[in-house]
Amino acid sequence: MWSPDPARTPRRMPTFAAALAMVAALGLTGCIAGYRPLYGEAAVGYATQDALARIDIAPVGERVGQQVRNELIRAFYPAGQPIDPIYKMTMQISISGRDLFLRKTSEVTRETVELQVSYRIEDPATKQPVTDGVAFAETSYDRYSSEFANIRAQRDAENRAAAEVAEQIKSQVAAALASGRV
Repeated sequence: MWSPDPARTPRRMPTFAAALAMVAALGLTGCIAGYRPLYGEAAVGYATQDALARIDIAPVGERVGQQVRNELIRAFYPAGQPIDPIYKMTMQISISGRDLFLRKTSEVTRETVELQVSYRIEDPATKQPVTDGVAFAETSYDRYSSEFANIRAQRDAENRAAAEVAEQIKSQVAAALASGRV
């Protein structure tokens, strides 16, 4: 069996690794100095999640809009209810679909669902907008010969789009809250 002679083995590797670790630590310190987490303490002294919980989300009439609202309620209110809401969010839902793939027989084999949600957060006392935005999602699903399977696949695609749009809205509103625009 071969073993190196400890007296002849160079000792530069541990020194190099230590120097590399030190440079990496200093580099990360420089990056972290201006970093503020989105869901941590905000500049105004309260957590972004607490601020999200103070936004009342107005009911929406259609099923997909209600799915978006339910996803936002889960994201905004971990405790289940808004905490003394000071803002009100309203949403406008636009949903459409289109055919993606056609066979030679003009049979559609895949469709897409496009969901666009425009939201507005306002102060209920003054009716002045605090922030607004738009979120968009596009999901697709396969078409089958069974009508029930098509309805279920379309509903599943709508639910996926609603979850994606709700996540976008949560991120946009949290960023507005963290930046002090709200």
